[in-house]
Amino acid sequence: DGTPNSELWIHARIYAARLSARLRTPVTITLADTAQMVFDEYVSGLVLPSQLVVLAAGTLGGPFMLDLDLGLAFACIDRLLGGAGRIPAERREPTAIETELIGRLVTDVIPAIGEGWAHLEPVEAHVTETALRPALLRVAAPSHVVAVLTYEVRFAGQTAPLTLCYPHAALEPLLPRLSATAWYAQTTGDTSDRASDQHRTDEHSARQDVLQW
Repeated sequence: DGTPNSELWIHARIYAARLSARLRTPVTITLADTAQMVFDEYVSGLVLPSQLVVLAAGTLGGPFMLDLDLGLAFACIDRLLGGAGRIPAERREPTAIETELIGRLVTDVIPAIGEGWAHLEPVEAHVTETALRPALLRVAAPSHVVAVLTYEVRFAGQTAPLTLCYPHAALEPLLPRLSATAWYAQTTGDTSDRASDQHRTDEHSARQDVLQW
């Protein structure tokens, strides 16, 4: 799909398809929220421990981070091992075997992120660091501005969050093209169309945030 907001949602659709195939059950992933804040504010809002994955790509200006909720990860592992795939009530750190299985879930999301940006610029992301807490991760300075995309993952009658955190430095090489092409065009488009679609309204807000940098 070549719609202007592809980079905000297409990788969610692709990851949902990959996750559905791996778990052998229907999975839907939708963009639930977009926000602009400083990195320290984002970190302070994390529910820990969580599977934090730092990624980098040559076409971006710096690293960005994926937060894969551990409740979601454990539910996926339970499903992979033949269970019902329920999110556990208690939060804990994963075992070595569980960590290896979580790595497979991360492997699925990386190419989906790349597909989300493919119409604008090839983004071949790779993992540089992983952790359960952000203290030693090198993503951004505490005061640096970041864009946070929060997705809602639904499967087996339950929901869990997944977030992508893009520091300004990471997106900076793409900002001229974002503002000069589809994103900018969409911000000056027909407002009545946006009003009829709540998701498009959220995505429009995110585009405005990026264009203000």
